[in-house]
Amino acid sequence: MWERSISVKKVYIFIICLLVVFAVASSAVAADKAMDAELRAVVEANFVALANEDVDAAMKTIHTQAPGYLQTKELSNQLFPYYDLKYELLEFNYIAIDGEYALARAIQKTIKVDGPAFQNNIVDFIYVFKQEDGVWKFWSQAIVDTKFID
Repeated sequence: MWERSISVKKVYIFIICLLVVFAVASSAVAADKAMDAELRAVVEANFVALANEDVDAAMKTIHTQAPGYLQTKELSNQLFPYYDLKYELLEFNYIAIDGEYALARAIQKTIKVDGPAFQNNIVDFIYVFKQEDGVWKFWSQAIVDTKFID
């Protein structure tokens, strides 16, 4: 009888451990999906602002202390009068949070609709995001690969 009780207790403990592991894993997957959606929304809002040539709206997606903030604003003001570009997010994958930064990898397609010479392209980025006033915004980016297309 005692041997059987121990076996049943071991089975119960094993089942409880499995349920805890499953609950933790499910929670992590849900958190990753939520973060993916939140960061993806920043990229999409930026694309809409760029397509509408709305510098102020585009800059609201970039952290005001980001290393390239002022250069991005100046460049946007210089290019918008000359180019009409279409931006498309082909892929987006949340990677991780590391301290106060979040990382994601994205593939973006940029096509000239109107304007002077421009090489259409597909760019693979690693984006770095940082919160400002509780909102995730672009902090910096690194280009992984660029392909020029027709």
